[in-house]
Amino acid sequence: MSEARKVGGRREGAGRPKGSLNKRSIQAIEEVAERWPDWTPLMHLATVANDKALDEEIRLDAAKAAAPYVHPKPKGVELDPDGIVALEARITAARLLATARTMDDNPGLADRLARAALRISDQVVVVERADRAPVVSYEEAAPVRSRSSETEPEPTPACQPALRPAAAPGPKPAADRPAYTPVTHWPEPKNHSSLMADDYSPFKD
Repeated sequence: MSEARKVGGRREGAGRPKGSLNKRSIQAIEEVAERWPDWTPLMHLATVANDKALDEEIRLDAAKAAAPYVHPKPKGVELDPDGIVALEARITAARLLATARTMDDNPGLADRLARAALRISDQVVVVERADRAPVVSYEEAAPVRSRSSETEPEPTPACQPALRPAAAPGPKPAADRPAYTPVTHWPEPKNHSSLMADDYSPFKD
């Protein structure tokens, strides 16, 4: 399909560019510039902010409004992983270069390290194991005993409790000893015959 037959939709380069002013806004700006040629919003805010005769809150509001024109907001820091890896590579290369320069400036260090390695290699003793005949050991077998020949231990008799002698009988009571009598005598029953009539008989008419 050719470009001429396309109907509707967004076309490249069509319309007003994003962020541009329309004709009415441009006309208003030109009129303000003709009437007040030396006036700008930033200068007006700066004038209000520096006027000591005005209220403190009004001056602060004007300073806050003018701040973005003088001090733009800091941009957020974006971390690039590739940039961090490249930075670490440069730091590592700089450290290796500094170490190499230190070794070149002090050749005695390399010589001492080489002598120490040689001295260690001279002190190492390699001991080779000689070939020996295999050692075979024989263990004597224990004698076989039948069950009948084994003597079982005699059981230990249980401990018997010691027998105590019977207690001797107590003395017999004496014949002349008086019988036991209580300390206080039991009162005799009282007769209440005086409270009842003798001639009363409930079974008689």
